[in-house]
Amino acid sequence: MEKLVIFGASLGGHRALRSLGRDRRVIAFCDNAAEKHGGVVHGIPVVAPAQLASMGFDRVLIASAHYPEIYAQLIDLGVAADRIEILDPDVLNGADEPRMRSYWLVCAAFVVVGLALYGLFRLVAG
Repeated sequence: MEKLVIFGASLGGHRALRSLGRDRRVIAFCDNAAEKHGGVVHGIPVVAPAQLASMGFDRVLIASAHYPEIYAQLIDLGVAADRIEILDPDVLNGADEPRMRSYWLVCAAFVVVGLALYGLFRLVAG
């Protein structure tokens, strides 16, 4: 099983975690935001980039829109290029997520129309 570090402990990291198959095990999230270091996301620790050198991982998955800068940062930290992967932009941007917001808007529209028709019926029926 491949041991993976997800770089990005925000929304992109959450989306990356949800998209992974069972053949990969996330051992840590990594993030540049110091306030996240030492925290936990979905039961997985959040580490600082400097800690990567001491971790036994197979691959780093960049789950951030800032992937060009993060890629360069990982190379500078000594992570081999063949151990760096960039999350699919569709997953990063949530294109694979169900459109629940649209669903609820349609439901709300039906409720409003239904109430308007009921009011019209009551007005006509007197």
